[in-house]
Amino acid sequence: MKRTHPLIAAFYFLTSFPGTKKSVPLEDIARGLWAFPLIGLFIGIILSLITLLAFILFPSVLATAIILAAWVWITGALHVDGFIDCCDALLCPRAKRERLAILKDVSAGSFGVTGALLLFIVKYSALSSIPLNALFVLIPLSAVAGRSAMLYVMYRFPYAREEGMGKLFKDKITIKDIMISLVVIFCIAPGCILFHCPFYLGFITPVICLLFSELFGRWVVSRIPGFTGDVYGATCELTEVITLITAASILKAAA
Repeated sequence: MKRTHPLIAAFYFLTSFPGTKKSVPLEDIARGLWAFPLIGLFIGIILSLITLLAFILFPSVLATAIILAAWVWITGALHVDGFIDCCDALLCPRAKRERLAILKDVSAGSFGVTGALLLFIVKYSALSSIPLNALFVLIPLSAVAGRSAMLYVMYRFPYAREEGMGKLFKDKITIKDIMISLVVIFCIAPGCILFHCPFYLGFITPVICLLFSELFGRWVVSRIPGFTGDVYGATCELTEVITLITAASILKAAA
């Protein structure tokens, strides 16, 4: 198979724009882990443009729903699928190995469906609670934080299986990838000032996301032997929501 530049491979893997769902070597995607936060930034910028257009054309309630729908479409529901599988596996009262087997089941159970509904409700509510001007910086920050959190748990915690796409990612992740993700996050952080948000918002939020990733990772390995690709996706989704919740809380306190 023809080799693909790691940045392009990461873009194909993490997005669902027309023409991006091409078959690329998994090795190229794994070599492009450093680009995950950059792809998150691109996704966030596109969503910010959609946010501007949506609020111009529609009432705020409908505009927020359009933003959320666009968020799912741009990512191809890639991480939502992992989140649903994780809810079914990690929340059920089973042994560790049984939970790991449930993660392979492609069907959605009651925990997964309920979890997805709650995830969208909370994400929608958080987006609705944030002023429009702040969304232009917080949506990109959220998208970057989610993909940075994936890299962190890849590096920090064991992988549960001996094979699979996630195992390849785990084997390729380096501290350099983590450092690049931090640089991207803290380059976005000063943007909060430009959009009339408290200057400390962009710095506190990533710290809270890092703490959440650590706590979530420890909880995961208490439930199953380690992480899988689905759990990486769930980490991204949850960190995005934590970013928005944190920002909404800080903005309310600062008001």
